[in-house]
Amino acid sequence: MERLTERNKYGVAVMRLDLPQRPENNLIARLAAYEDSGIDPEMVAVIGWVGKPAWIFRMRIPGGEIELAEGVVTQVFFGGRITPKVEVMVGLTPYSDLEPDNVFLTRDEAEAALSELRERMAS
Repeated sequence: MERLTERNKYGVAVMRLDLPQRPENNLIARLAAYEDSGIDPEMVAVIGWVGKPAWIFRMRIPGGEIELAEGVVTQVFFGGRITPKVEVMVGLTPYSDLEPDNVFLTRDEAEAALSELRERMAS
């Protein structure tokens, strides 16, 4: 998709003026189509996760201790919902219907979230 905007030297988004005047370059029409989709910028970012390494929480049996599991994002799907669901493949096991907030793209981020979860569970 060709961008219709660019950022000026102050980081402010402005309309590109160098594009030919064609219907597909109509900023208002493109913005309306995007808004009609119901997909916000955070969801667009989640779609780009497919194929990336990811870490999730997993319950270890026996003992019921929560651990981190490393895998790969294999799918992001909406299924008629506004909020996407994520599937992460850990080894040969798919973990589906994960909320994006429970999928971490860096080990550091996952470890921090796990530490926070353990603190909440202990209190």
